[in-house]
Amino acid sequence: MAKWLARAHAMVARTAPPNDAASLAATPEQAAELRELVAAILHNDEERADVLRVALADPESALTSFRLLVADTMERKRHEAQFGSA
Repeated sequence: MAKWLARAHAMVARTAPPNDAASLAATPEQAAELRELVAAILHNDEERADVLRVALADPESALTSFRLLVADTMERKRHEAQFGSA
């Protein structure tokens, strides 16, 4: 697992309540956005399912984290396309 993904997963896991049916508080809209964001950064189905499970337990924190992560990833790709990889 990439270092940035491990950090994001740990950040969400620290703030997530226990994963049971009562704690899955994501609205359908939040769940859909989280699926999109997680899919944008993960291509391994097993990792994606695990990260999504944790993210759905605390959707507000997860949305904040993954929005920033995806924005950072896109900015880095734009920079690499313009200036080449470091």
